[in-house]
Amino acid sequence: MRRWKRALHTSGRFDFKMLSVSLRSLGGLERTLDVSRRSSLADVQHDICRLFRQRFPATKASLVIDEVTFDEFIDKPFLSCADGTLCTVIFADADDPFFLDKADRLGMKIDLEELVAYDCASEEAARDGSPIEELEAWVLNRRFGKPK
Repeated sequence: MRRWKRALHTSGRFDFKMLSVSLRSLGGLERTLDVSRRSSLADVQHDICRLFRQRFPATKASLVIDEVTFDEFIDKPFLSCADGTLCTVIFADADDPFFLDKADRLGMKIDLEELVAYDCASEEAARDGSPIEELEAWVLNRRFGKPK
């Protein structure tokens, strides 16, 4: 109860109002996502990519709402949206290293499955006499493919 009163008192309206938007990809798939009005494009990247089974963070989602394109991570596309607004989602290769840099700053979270796979790959490389990659470089190559 206090949170509602504090939000109403500080801004004159509810800052964390949620709304439901419809997302449609260029391929015709449509999904629904509940978001906060104040969410930035960076805040919803992972959710949008997950809904449409896109590779995150290798893929970036841009939104087109009422013929206005939101493609910068700092954009706040939902500020003027009504509940049920239709948003077109455009997927492209990520050109901004924001999420990759964020992972570097926070450190990599390597799963147990990746550790076991790395151990098997390094044992096989040792048997073949090929060079063994560092763990983090190997995991990045496995997750995002070999650099071009």
